Parts: sequence; C-alpha cells; structure tokens
Amino acid sequence: MGERRTLLSALRSDPRYTDVSHYARQLSAYLHCGGRECVYTLTLEVLLANPVVKLQRLYAWLGVDASFRPPTLGAPDNVLANVIEQVRGFGLLDRLRRTATYRRAWPWLPQWLCRVGAHLAARPVRPGNVDASQPRRLRAPTRRLIAGS
Repeated sequence: MGERRTLLSALRSDPRYTDVSHYARQLSAYLHCGGRECVYTLTLEVLLANPVVKLQRLYAWLGVDASFRPPTLGAPDNVLANVIEQVRGFGLLDRLRRTATYRRAWPWLPQWLCRVGAHLAARPVRPGNVDASQPRRLRAPTRRLIAGS
C-alpha cells in the first residue's frame, strides 16, 4: 500500500526503518544459542569483491563441495529498472487499478480510459535522471532529527 506517514514520523515511530543495520544485535541471539562456530558472517562488499573464493570458503565451512559454482554466478540480480512508477497523490487510483475487480473489468474498459487512469495514478520516473545528491542531503538532517526525538 505504501507509506503514508511523513518521512520523519515514519523514521521516529517505526524501528523497521532504522534497525536494519544493527548487525551485532541481530547476530547476538544466534551467537548466544549456538556459539561463534555456528555462525558464518560475510558482508556483501567482501563477497562481491571476490565471489568465487568467498563462496569456496563458505561451502567448505558448510561441509559441501567447494568446487560447486551456481550457474548464475556473476549475473546481475535485483537490478534497478530503467523506469519505475511513482504513485501520484494519495495513491487511491493506483490501489484501485491493482484490485481484482479492476483486473476483471479492464478488458471491457475503453483503452483510452485505462491510459488516462494509469497516467493519473502514477508517473514514470527514470532513476538515472533523479538528482543523486538528494538522498545524501537528506541523510544527515534526518539522522539529527531522529536522534533529537
């Protein structure tokens, strides 16, 4: 459905937005139950820097054939699309067009009406055209606001 709270309100009231990087806290329960020898840690950055060697070490730690290579090793995954949709307004039209009722009625509606509805519901955004400095400008003030709450 999407987030309806303001950015600051969501960050202050919902730990899902801020607790995602507390790896030590997340791992502590596993370390407490099984000990350090039962937990293999590997950061994405280290894995991407040398995937074959890191996978061999992981496979050896797991006790499986270290020579195995996934067929998709090195293939991009979870790649950002060239164009994404940004919901307009409160998202009511976007929610409507994603209902089962709309999907059943869609074939019977005039295509010009569907196009107009889609245009009013969401706008195409090309991530490559978005000002990349905007998220960086928001990070520091957001952290200060959250810390001040």
